[in-house]
Amino acid sequence: MAANTQDASASSNSNTIPQEMIVIIDYRGWGINKYLGTKAMLESEGIIPEDFKWPEGYNDVYWKDDQFKYWLCRRRPEGAKGSRKQFANVDWFHLRWELIDSNLSAREIACKAKELAALIHRHSPDGFAEIQSRLERYYKTRNDKQFQAFKAKIPCLATAGRGRKAAQANTREAK
Repeated sequence: MAANTQDASASSNSNTIPQEMIVIIDYRGWGINKYLGTKAMLESEGIIPEDFKWPEGYNDVYWKDDQFKYWLCRRRPEGAKGSRKQFANVDWFHLRWELIDSNLSAREIACKAKELAALIHRHSPDGFAEIQSRLERYYKTRNDKQFQAFKAKIPCLATAGRGRKAAQANTREAK
């Protein structure tokens, strides 16, 4: 009877299972990628090996290939209520993978060096010239009446002003 109650509680929370897979790329800049989804969702991505044995309950499964190391575990869906035990058989998994020879410190230093180089360039004469050129091109297109009239005819490019319909807003600007 307790097992039936457990399954009923978990199935009542099945509406908290997202209908689409959640993909997180480069989690916190650590070079870790994550997929959160059902068995079918994860298998459809082609990452799960052919003869894979899915974990029972909350057991973790680890494996490697030529480039990556993987970690798969069952998770309670975000927002689901109830004890962890109630979700031991729910079809929602967390797959994480990262490069085998990844060095977080070296990656972080390289990222900061790239950010610093971009900041130095942005404040250099060449950087200011690029910004000036970009602004000039922006104002030239903004003041181009023919281009603005063309944009007004494309629904996804038509922008709505305050309290005006998109077509009215762009048509007035184009005149």
